[in-house]
Amino acid sequence: MSFVLSARAAGGIDDVEARIVAALKEVGFGILTRIEVNNVLREKLGVETSPYRILGACNPTLAHEALSRRPEVGVFLPCSVCLRQEADGTVSIWALNPGAVVETLQDAELSPQGARARELIENAIGSVT
Repeated sequence: MSFVLSARAAGGIDDVEARIVAALKEVGFGILTRIEVNNVLREKLGVETSPYRILGACNPTLAHEALSRRPEVGVFLPCSVCLRQEADGTVSIWALNPGAVVETLQDAELSPQGARARELIENAIGSVT
């Protein structure tokens, strides 16, 4: 099972970000963090890169269920959703696959939360591509 869910969407990074945030919200995820990686690299290293953002997405209900069972699951939260503007005018979207992460813990009681989170993130990504 792949640790990354991926897709490409037409449009600029601002537009795709707005669409993915709205799609994630529709399936119960909120954005806890937002990092503009290209700005950090420019400030810290003086290098120019394509626009690249990392969004920290969290579904509070699923997170609470998982953390109640295994508090160390917090090292995998929030779920990262990465966006990179491509030269061809599309945006690459990569998201952490919570189902794959949960499988590495070998805890059958967490599998439903991981599978559900994966399904919701896949649905959100699919709705913007």
